[in-house]
Amino acid sequence: MARSLKKGPFVHHSLEKKVMKNLEENKKSVIKTWSRASLITPDFVGQTIGVHNGKTFVPVYITENMVGHKLGEFSLTRNFRGHAGAKNKGKKIKVLMGNRKRQSAQALKEAKKNLAFAKLNNCPTSPRKMRLVADQVRGESIDKALAILKFSPKEASRRLEKLVLSAIANWQSKNESEDIEKAALFISEIRVDGGSMLKRLRPAPQGRAHRIRKRSNHVTVILGSNTIEA
Repeated sequence: MARSLKKGPFVHHSLEKKVMKNLEENKKSVIKTWSRASLITPDFVGQTIGVHNGKTFVPVYITENMVGHKLGEFSLTRNFRGHAGAKNKGKKIKVLMGNRKRQSAQALKEAKKNLAFAKLNNCPTSPRKMRLVADQVRGESIDKALAILKFSPKEASRRLEKLVLSAIANWQSKNESEDIEKAALFISEIRVDGGSMLKRLRPAPQGRAHRIRKRSNHVTVILGSNTIEA
C-alpha cells in the first residue's frame, strides 16, 4: 500500500538531521545511512550519502534529477556480471574425434551419398497400423507398390504413397543420366520406428479418467535397383 498523502514524504529523522547539520556547517562529508526507503528532497542536492546495500555503504552523489526518488534506487543490492551463456557465445567448440571413428563416419557418409531414400518423421499414426501397410509393399517393385497403396482402404497408405513418390524423386535427382524404366526400382528396405507419444485423458464415470495414447511413428523407405549398382 502506498504512503498516505497526509503524512507527506518519508525521510528518516536521523538522516534529515545529519543533512541539515552539513548544510549549516557548509560541509560535504559523506553521510552514512541504512534508510533506503527515505525520499530524496531538494535539501539533499549536492550532498554525498552513503547508502547501505546489505554489505557496504555505496556513496551516492545527489543531483537535481534524483529528487523524488528513493535512496535505495541508487544503491544496487546485486552485481550484474553478464548472462549465463554469454561467456561461451561466439566461441567455436572443437569436437575431438578419433581416427577410427572419423573413418567410419566418412565411410557411412559415402555409402549414403548414392542411396535413394525418403524419411517421414512424426507421422500421426500408430506404428502398428503403419507396419500393416509397410509389410505389403516391402520388396515389391515401385509400380506394384504404388498400385497396392493407391487401392488400399487404410489411412496409412495415403501417407506411405507420398513417401514412396518422394523416394523416387530423390533417386531421379541423384541419377539424372539413368532411365527410371530400365532401372527396375524396387523397395529394398522399409522401416517403421516408434515416435513420440501424446498422453491425454478422457472423462470416465464416477470421477475416473481413461488414458488416451496418441502415438506417432517414423518411416524410412530405401529404394534399390536391379540393373544399376549403388
